[in-house]
Amino acid sequence: MGENACEADRRQGEWMIDHKARHLAQTVESLLADHDRAQSSPLLTTFAAVEKLWSKVVAPALPDFASMKCNEFEIPEDSVWQLNWRIPENANL
Repeated sequence: MGENACEADRRQGEWMIDHKARHLAQTVESLLADHDRAQSSPLLTTFAAVEKLWSKVVAPALPDFASMKCNEFEIPEDSVWQLNWRIPENANL
């Protein structure tokens, strides 16, 4: 590594590649462990759990969605998208 070919050092390049490869391997192991933990504990096993997730997590986040902030145009009344164009007032049930 160096600013130009004359200052390059193969050993530093090899060290950098080795370092990055080890870091990526550790990241993969960590993400796989997180995934395995998440798979072993089901979160939504009942309709009530789904409703709770909707009211506590999803509905409050809807106003922050970029797609819900677009007010440049109106959806035609006969569009299938019209039903979900605005966040309902009772979204938090």
